[in-house]
Amino acid sequence: MALVALKNRTMTPKEFHEKFPTEFACRDYWKAMREKAGIVCKKCKEKNHYWNHGKNEWRCRSCNSVTTIKSGTVMMHSNFPMMVWFKAIFEVTYRGKSISATELYKRFPEIIPHGFMY
Repeated sequence: MALVALKNRTMTPKEFHEKFPTEFACRDYWKAMREKAGIVCKKCKEKNHYWNHGKNEWRCRSCNSVTTIKSGTVMMHSNFPMMVWFKAIFEVTYRGKSISATELYKRFPEIIPHGFMY
């Protein structure tokens, strides 16, 4: 899934901020991408799920197992808001070259836990 692809070209920072201005916009986009790729239950392998709006998760119609919006992704064990992840991913992909952890920390100090950087 290409987060920053927009009609076969990279989004500009302005386009990115217009498309993802809030946590809800990021979550709705990610939800749509996950549904497009297909949600498969880890427990019973069923593909029939429903969206639980109150908890931002899918529930399997067969076994009632939960699949969160972040499960199976690099964001899975993170408590960071999706908007922080989207911004960091945009920074890394927009530059087209590597970015150091120090540079990411300067741009998004909330990403790296306090005391992690020496």
